[in-house]
Amino acid sequence: TLLGTLSDGPFQQPGFLGAHNVLVLLGLVASAVGQLFLVAAVGAQEGSTGAAWGAMMIAAGRVALGIGMRARLVEAVAPFRLAFAFGVAAWLEVCGAALGDASARIDWGGGGYFPTWSSATCPSSNACFNMRVDLFASLTLTVLSALLTALAEAR
Repeated sequence: TLLGTLSDGPFQQPGFLGAHNVLVLLGLVASAVGQLFLVAAVGAQEGSTGAAWGAMMIAAGRVALGIGMRARLVEAVAPFRLAFAFGVAAWLEVCGAALGDASARIDWGGGGYFPTWSSATCPSSNACFNMRVDLFASLTLTVLSALLTALAEAR
């Protein structure tokens, strides 16, 4: 019912701000800022609230991105193919989560990748360095996918 309300609601405007792009862009900004908060919090001193704020912003951003992207599916896909489209979207989300889990197990510091990203509190031999690299990769993929969703023409 929420997707139907959004499809008939105030987001149906001509131009770039229509067609749920507001939700997608809001989710992009919240996710990007949250991931930057987490990157800064990785290796920081204990008691820092940056990680908590980052996690909350990422969660809010994921909700906005999920609603916006599914609303875009409702607009772009014929009604008799919606179940298949939602199934493919869910499958792609699971594949993305599996890719993220797999990349978290890679020792990025051991190969000498990204030497400038290490710091005194987060050396390249530490697990926090791997998390920092994974968060930057996640940020890159989030920005690319959200921008492609926002700029796609649905007819």
